[in-house]
Amino acid sequence: MHAFASLARIRNYCNARKVQIDYQNIDTVSVRKNPFIALLGRSGTYYLKNNQILFSMASSTTHELLHALSTHYESEQNVYRTVFSIHPFFKALNEGYTELFASRIEERPPHSYLNHVKFCSPRGSFIRFERSDDASLL
Repeated sequence: MHAFASLARIRNYCNARKVQIDYQNIDTVSVRKNPFIALLGRSGTYYLKNNQILFSMASSTTHELLHALSTHYESEQNVYRTVFSIHPFFKALNEGYTELFASRIEERPPHSYLNHVKFCSPRGSFIRFERSDDASLL
């Protein structure tokens, strides 16, 4: 249920029609609870090849849905394209921006990838955070 609420928040945050046109995989994404991924130290994960989100904590679904939105399948070349996936530094940017956007959509402070979020935040690279739980600095 949290996944549907997360998707509704994402669609309210931006142009829902554009999301549906540009990111057609969002309508076919499979979302399932799987407590075993917590054993891997994850609260959620997005598998782009089968367009599936698995989560152990419902609070991670907005973050994972944003990963789904940033992935595109090109059937002609049988290739999945995702933002910032080539180098570990870019993967860090991907997680930082994804969590930053998820926290803004959910109107909450970031709760994962905090150092990545600080780096990606418009102010994070230029000012020092006084309190890590102060979302107003983002």
